[in-house]
Amino acid sequence: MSIKDWSTSAAGNTAPAGINWAEGQAPSTVNNSAREMMAQIRTEYVSERWGWIAQSGSASVASTTTVVVPGDITGDAVANRKIKMTGGSATIYADILSSSYTTETTITVVNNTAALSASIAVAWLSAIYDKNLPSNVVTGTGTSTFTAEAIFQASVSFSATVNFASQVNFNESVSFSASVQFNDAQVIRPYFKDYAEAVNAIGSTGGGTQDIDLTLGNIVTATVDTSENTFTFSNPSATGRACSFTLILTNGGSQTVNWPASVDWAAATAPTLTTAGVDIIEFFTVDAGTIWYGFAAGLDMS
Repeated sequence: MSIKDWSTSAAGNTAPAGINWAEGQAPSTVNNSAREMMAQIRTEYVSERWGWIAQSGSASVASTTTVVVPGDITGDAVANRKIKMTGGSATIYADILSSSYTTETTITVVNNTAALSASIAVAWLSAIYDKNLPSNVVTGTGTSTFTAEAIFQASVSFSATVNFASQVNFNESVSFSASVQFNDAQVIRPYFKDYAEAVNAIGSTGGGTQDIDLTLGNIVTATVDTSENTFTFSNPSATGRACSFTLILTNGGSQTVNWPASVDWAAATAPTLTTAGVDIIEFFTVDAGTIWYGFAAGLDMS
């Protein structure tokens, strides 16, 4: 008998096999019934169904990215499985990168264990729950990297740099207080509020060649001075992805300005820039910069 034989109706559970909860039962049957219930419930426990599975024995921190656990547990410490490490006042959740065994198992994680004390407790996330991390999955310090799909069913807060290298689903609110690296992956159906864009403030171009690196920001400010200036554009998004930037250029007409040959201007003519003032010019590409479409959004904004 087991709990699957219990009735879903309270009235039907007066006397299942081995358990007696009948009205007016003898006092001597109470403890036996309670113990039998405990035994039947315990038989239903399978670790893979129950969230975090504690590793027996104490582990230790070997470096900022490795922990050492007694015995051979390489079968459990497999790549991309979630691991929880608790030591001192810190708890860190991470992905396992790899594990190896000699006399002990050395586990390499893609997170920084520096916030942990020397002796720690280790637990694995069960296979069923492996994609459903709890809230506040990153505490302490260090960078967290998710290399396998993760699904967050509760509110979550990250207080250190986070790298997402695979699909991540947030079904509740999420808070980031440090940088987030999506590694050129898609962000699907976002709903933005109160956002800002990074500004690449070049300052004085000083003449010669001036590169505009898109990894530094999609809003660019620069001032032309000194002598002839040649702009180049670098690191646009890959082909098939729209990439654009806004150039806020001061005193562009004070010197000769040359643009990349890949820029396709409206009517095949570059705008006449302002000698003493501000011009705003837009550029975008869908083929990784093979063609940049350029146009003046506003001239002589002074």
